[in-house]
Amino acid sequence: MAQRSTALIVVMGFVGSLALSTAAYDNATEEDKILSAQQDADMTLDGAFDALALYDYGASRVCFEVIREAVRDTHGDFSAREALLGKLAALLRSDASIAAKDFACRQLAIIGTSEEVPALAELLRHDATAGMAQYALAHIPGAEAQQALLHALPESDGVMRIG
Repeated sequence: MAQRSTALIVVMGFVGSLALSTAAYDNATEEDKILSAQQDADMTLDGAFDALALYDYGASRVCFEVIREAVRDTHGDFSAREALLGKLAALLRSDASIAAKDFACRQLAIIGTSEEVPALAELLRHDATAGMAQYALAHIPGAEAQQALLHALPESDGVMRIG
């Protein structure tokens, strides 16, 4: 019975708090849990990119929603969209997790331009990121994206070549 209670607490902790890890959640006070949820609700775009840089599978996805909202809200606002694209490309060039880069590629598939192609092309060189980069490049209009895919083909094998 103690094992079930512990598992239930861990599951409730994961669902109940978006910013605290399950281990930290078990030891957190009720006040800390409320503060964590409040911080998630008040997350800025810069805060979302900071959280995304640290994101890994199973963690809070609040940063995803904030960035998706920015993707939607920057429609028609060239300077805001350009700044958002720059942040997504910078994340691809960072040491962010595969999960974070996957999310960034999905957003670039929606709003990416030829300016982000070099950052995506670099991901084509690695099996772990080639598929996500292919997905984004396949959705970006223009010759630059097509050229990046074609240029990577001779150097590729396995997953990259199939994609």
